[in-house]
Formats: sequence, structure tokens, C-alpha cells
Amino acid sequence: TMVFKNIAYHGNTKFLLCMLILIFNSSFLQNKAIKLGGALEVDRCLKIIIFKTIFLSNHAEDGGCISVHFSKYLLIQSVLLKACLAMDSGGSLFANNANVKAIIAIVNCVFNSNTAKISGAAIFIKMADHFILYGIQFNARSNQPSTLIKLKVRYLNFKFVDVKNIAVDIRQLD
Repeated sequence: TMVFKNIAYHGNTKFLLCMLILIFNSSFLQNKAIKLGGALEVDRCLKIIIFKTIFLSNHAEDGGCISVHFSKYLLIQSVLLKACLAMDSGGSLFANNANVKAIIAIVNCVFNSNTAKISGAAIFIKMADHFILYGIQFNARSNQPSTLIKLKVRYLNFKFVDVKNIAVDIRQLD
């Protein structure tokens, strides 16, 4: 599947109130959303799995590639996220899971040349109970001009494995 050169107010591919979303072997290229999720916006879904997919040159206010809200489980595995832009936060990924016990795992992914004007050039996570990064590669300008990863979490329960040379800003919420 290829989603190419679309413009929308909210995510060019939007999922709402789903049990399971599986995105496999797909490409999201040069999409733009005025508000959330340049390529993909997910709202109140139980389980989201994104596997062997490419996100290239997608733009939005929050979540240049992907914006996820109030969802319980997000797995992003073997994905390339490159040259994506958020005018505010989350150059590649913006996740806000307030009041939901969320698990977010990012495994064997490459973040390359992503930008957020305010915070989280690669990743911005607000409210996740468990956050796991494993085998992640950050290349080129992924950390400019903002912090590479911004976490606002309820509990400091996260794990970084095989991840090097990253700038992380973590704030615990009350």
C-alpha cells in the first residue's frame, strides 16, 4: 500500500475506535496534515502494529508521520522514519495517551533527519505507562533543533536497549 502526496486537516489515513490496526509493508510519502499525523492519525484504538513500513517527508503540526491518541498498545517495528517535520512536537511520532494505561514499543527502527520546531525531533510521548526502545538508530539531524525524545510520563517505567547517543528530556507528571 502507498499513500502519496495527500493533504488533510487531520491525518491522511485516519483510524478511529478500532480493535486492531495492522500496517505492513507500506509506504507513506510526502503527506501533509494541517493538525495531527501527517501520514497517519489513530484515535482510541486498542492495538496498533506498524511493521516493515516507510514514512518519508511527511509533515504536520504534531506528529509529522504518526499521531496516536488514547490507544492502549502501539508497536512500531522495522520501520524507516525519514525527513519528517512537526511544526510543534513529535517530528516522527506524537503520542498522547492521557488516562489510558498505554504500552509503546519501538523496535529496530531508523529515525533519520526528522525535525520538530518545539520538542521531540524524533519522538514525543505524553502519558505512557511502559515505553520501550530496542535497537533504534538515530541518524543525521534527528536531534535538531529540539530534544530528540521528549517523554512526559506518569511513572518512570521505560527501557532503552541498544540505543546510543540520544538526548532525552523526561518529565514525570503528577
